[in-house]
Amino acid sequence: MASVLAPVPATTPLQVACFPDKGLGARQGGGLHEKSRSGTYPFSDVARSPVPDDKVAWGVPFSGYNPPDYCAPVCTKEESVWSDQNSSKGILHNAGCTPADNVDRISHVAPYTVDPATNLGFNPCGRTGIKGQGVLGRFGPNHAADPVVTRWKRDKDYTVVQDETGKPVLEWISIQRADTGAWAIPGGFVDPGEGISLTLKREFGEEALNTLHMSTAEKEEALAGIQELWGQGVMMYQGYMDDSRNTDNAWIETICYNFHDKLRLSDWLPLKAGDDAKSVRWCAYVAGNPDGLKLHAGHVMLMEQTYQHVLASSPPDSETLSDVFEHQNTVLSARAARAAARSTSKLQDKPSVITASQWDAYGYSINEMWSKGPYG
Repeated sequence: MASVLAPVPATTPLQVACFPDKGLGARQGGGLHEKSRSGTYPFSDVARSPVPDDKVAWGVPFSGYNPPDYCAPVCTKEESVWSDQNSSKGILHNAGCTPADNVDRISHVAPYTVDPATNLGFNPCGRTGIKGQGVLGRFGPNHAADPVVTRWKRDKDYTVVQDETGKPVLEWISIQRADTGAWAIPGGFVDPGEGISLTLKREFGEEALNTLHMSTAEKEEALAGIQELWGQGVMMYQGYMDDSRNTDNAWIETICYNFHDKLRLSDWLPLKAGDDAKSVRWCAYVAGNPDGLKLHAGHVMLMEQTYQHVLASSPPDSETLSDVFEHQNTVLSARAARAAARSTSKLQDKPSVITASQWDAYGYSINEMWSKGPYG
């Protein structure tokens, strides 16, 4: 039988209360997952077994609990190299990347218990009403990375926009998922052997900029823009995600980083939906109000955490227009240099340094400057 790394000595799986206030907040303790045990399993007609609140914890006896076992057909296709192929053979749980599969199975929540008879791990946040691999790629934790790119919404005079209650409006780059139609942070799963930093950049580029279908020059500029923006990242959350794709044996965990753009560096990013995104745009967010959008899974929690962080660490009145122009000039100069190095400069008809007054001479208002970028 395959070796099993199970440092938890308990005879029953560990149950960790993952969500306070039913999802609004990133602290652990006090709450229960809800989406993970509700309704029919996604992309199937398999109904979950009901799990009452008082039976979520693995340590609580639940006589007759025998949930359906489900693995999506796509997970067993030969070309699905991202999948465990519905087999737990040889998996090393609670272990980092191993030579066997290069998959990190260390949970952000806690070491999870493993059944030695099946070599399947148990969801550290409790029962879900369904077992097996589901539609996820891996047994155990499926690690994801979510980059939240934000800026304060401002009018043409650089005055911050407020909602009807006087709260400043935060904008964030959001993609609309093609599979569910929900709006989401442009993140995704960590590839085997891949570091979180690379995942954040790769997923943002693929979903929000469509880098998979860019020319070499376009991709160079896009990735340079991401790199400029990525310098001030702050981790918002690391842990379990209450997601309808979770099962008793496979679940999603994420690391969420905020990249707040106080210098309007994101104005140079050519937003275009790609990969599994249907659409991409700047969306508005105010405390407790996701602009009336249907948000994917636990992303309301991540956005609320981000809003409160940005409001405290970079309030609107701490960002000045003079700083913006100074850094816009730096960006323009760097891009012109890269274009010249490729001998195909798209900026040759515009000066490498543009002052505030010159923007007007080129037919730009301040507001238009935000949207046009260097190739407008």
